[in-house]
Amino acid sequence: AAADRSRGAYGDMADAVAKMGLLAKDAFRSNDELIAFTELVQKSFKVAGADTSAQQAAMRQLSQAMASGRLQGDELVSIMENAPMIYEAIAKYMGKTKAELKELSSEGAITSDIIKNAMFAAADNINKKFQKMPITFGDVWNKIKNSATQAFGGVMQRINKLINTEGFQEFLDKMV
Repeated sequence: AAADRSRGAYGDMADAVAKMGLLAKDAFRSNDELIAFTELVQKSFKVAGADTSAQQAAMRQLSQAMASGRLQGDELVSIMENAPMIYEAIAKYMGKTKAELKELSSEGAITSDIIKNAMFAAADNINKKFQKMPITFGDVWNKIKNSATQAFGGVMQRINKLINTEGFQEFLDKMV
């Protein structure tokens, strides 16, 4: 549902949630909070017009910052360049200028709680801007792929069970 709401691909959303959850599990109170945070991040990327490489770079740096508990140095620069809405959300939440954020970052004062709270505080703004964006062919295609993934989920689970049986492994060994 979060992938559909952010007009993204299910696999990309699942990967982003899994990585953030693995690296920064202590930063979130629940899986629902982790998913909501990641959804907002994905929407902010789209609103800012970030391409895939910018999204990946920013998500990597954001995950590292959330895992370490602080947004510092290169991580801040990457967020500044690749995810300006997140950077602006943090500045607004803290009541600081962007220049002041750089100084606070060098002091380790931008904590994972601040990042998370800033994103949730900016949720209405992000969602309003996101809703104004026109739906693209890529968005429609993602929705189709997500629906197909959901529709074939049971079949894929049964196939996965089959290929993990001893009999299938023996068949595979003989075939190879």
